[in-house]
Amino acid sequence: MTLIIVMPNPALDRTMVIRNAQLGAVLRAERVLVRAGGKGLNVARAARTLSQEALVCAPLGGHSGRWFAQLAEAEGIVGRWSAIESETRSCVLLVDPAGNDATALNERGPELSAAEWEAFGAGIVLLTATERRTENKGTKEQTSQQVQGAERSAVLANSASENPAFSAPSAVQNAELHLVALCGSLPQGVAPERYGELVQLVQSQGFLAIVDTSGAALHAAFAARPWAIKVNARELGELLGRDITTVETAAAALEELRASGVAIAAVTLGAQGALALDDTGCWWASPPPIELVSSIGSGDSLLAGLCSGLLRGQSLPEALRLGVACGSADALTIGGGLIEMATVERLAAATQVVPFC
Repeated sequence: MTLIIVMPNPALDRTMVIRNAQLGAVLRAERVLVRAGGKGLNVARAARTLSQEALVCAPLGGHSGRWFAQLAEAEGIVGRWSAIESETRSCVLLVDPAGNDATALNERGPELSAAEWEAFGAGIVLLTATERRTENKGTKEQTSQQVQGAERSAVLANSASENPAFSAPSAVQNAELHLVALCGSLPQGVAPERYGELVQLVQSQGFLAIVDTSGAALHAAFAARPWAIKVNARELGELLGRDITTVETAAAALEELRASGVAIAAVTLGAQGALALDDTGCWWASPPPIELVSSIGSGDSLLAGLCSGLLRGQSLPEALRLGVACGSADALTIGGGLIEMATVERLAAATQVVPFC
């Protein structure tokens, strides 16, 4: 089953390894890595290591956008790109081997016109419709049961008003899932409410939306009632208007999301692992101690593992175990979504998953 990944604000990531980095000095990089990036691309990269088929949908523009597409293709990552006039953003990631983490310098992104945003949404409609037709014809190795949806001719601009309400499964079931991961920020010129329309759009197509974003975009996505939400503790606290500082406060916050209609809610807690909640209960996955290299991209790899597990029919606790192992494996490397399967397997075996009530 293909994991479709929608990333509205992709980035060309330049990772620079600089020892003893400090402001106000002339710094020389020991190593420079340039890769197609952004949260969704990191998810696709990690999913590929897990042998999970993934397809990325993103708007690209200019020289940096062409370079992005070339780099993604060189990695074997499949994309459906929609053209925009402005340059795709670039981000710089600073990694200090003498430090205990990395620093991200993120551009806001290009400004999309209304027509470019609508074309991006139309591309998502076409992509999801094509995926469903392909699966229903049985041309893929893994076929799926059809999920009831609305008309496939919906466009992003009017999805909020024209699409009927979507009723998603309340929990992970044995039937195969059709997942769309909505990842990352919005580009300039796009109102936060559009994230909610993305949720409604993909769910009107018979897919289940799992959201990983922040700020006003997260508020808009949550209001649209996605099937699942994966956030970190800071993002969850901002969404609900309170600090999330312990496993107990995180669990209570996830209960609030569930009560609002989200089927699966998950929160990452750094070295403490992650919590996830569905109608089977609340589960806490805690990884073994590791020597942190860079936390940038760890949450994306966790999402890749979680989605891959769910698509393979795993229960939520087992999918969470895989996700936490992927996130920990990512934290041992330089570059988002870069994980090694042997490391994931070792960490998964050492990750403890227990009910948390």
